[in-house]
This record gives sequence, C-alpha cells and structure tokens, in this order.
Amino acid sequence: GLVKADAGGLSVPANGGFLVAAVALAQPFTAPIFDAILRAPTEVSATGDTTTTSPTDALMAGMTTTPGAGNYLVMFSSSFEHSTNGETIHASLYVNGVQVASTERQFQRGSGNSGAGLAFQTYVTGVTGGQAVEVRWRTSAATATAHERTLTLKEMP
Repeated sequence: GLVKADAGGLSVPANGGFLVAAVALAQPFTAPIFDAILRAPTEVSATGDTTTTSPTDALMAGMTTTPGAGNYLVMFSSSFEHSTNGETIHASLYVNGVQVASTERQFQRGSGNSGAGLAFQTYVTGVTGGQAVEVRWRTSAATATAHERTLTLKEMP
C-alpha cells in the first residue's frame, strides 16, 4: 500500500519500494499545455560544409527557422574547423535579429587541434509569429568551416 510521507501529499510505497517520480505543477495541465508537449519539434539541419570569413556575426547557412508564437527549448550542435592557428570562431543564437548573449560559444584553434564540436541550448520565451530563430557566426580572421549541423526547437508550455 501507499503511505503518506508528508503533509504535501507525497505518497511512497510502504513496502520499501522506490518512488520513481513526483511532480509539483505550478498550473494545472490544460489542453494547450498538452498540445505544446505533444507537438513534434521543429528542426533544420545541413550536411554539407559551410564557410565564413566574416568578422561580424552572419547567418550560418541552413540554420534559420520561423517556428511561430511560443516558448522554446532551443538546441544547436555542429563541428567546427579553423584554417589558422590562434584564430577563433564564435557562434550564437539570434531571435528576431537580437543575440541571445548566453548562447555565444567560442572555439580557438591551437597547434594540433584544428577542429572541435560546439553546442548550446537555451530556453527562449515570448517568440511571436514571424520571428526568425537562427544561428549566426563569425571568425577572427581567415576561414572558419562548419560541418554537419542541426538546430532544433521544442515548443514548451
């Protein structure tokens, strides 16, 4: 049987079993919440290499989508390579033309490490219809290359 563990109503097995999960909800589950949870993610991906020589943030080829109004968990990953030792690559998320500063990631080439994987994830609120969500990048000098890459957005309640 179940035994009440505290006044908050958390129940645990009386026979010494394990409680797998307990969730406290700030709001009741309603149809719009279920709709967001069950909706398939929006994803754009590219398998061909793309390059940049831009010293200012520029759209990364294939890494833009217009998902519609909502709140999103956004995930990006790619592998990067730089042509010159000591030079850097920066990549970050933009929503409606504005950088989400906490997503900026940097790779710096050193001797023997011309490439590396790079990823970020963030929660973006208040995206309105028609706003682009995109990855932009830049290089400090010479040529930066992004290999296979994926941008995934999952609508959240």
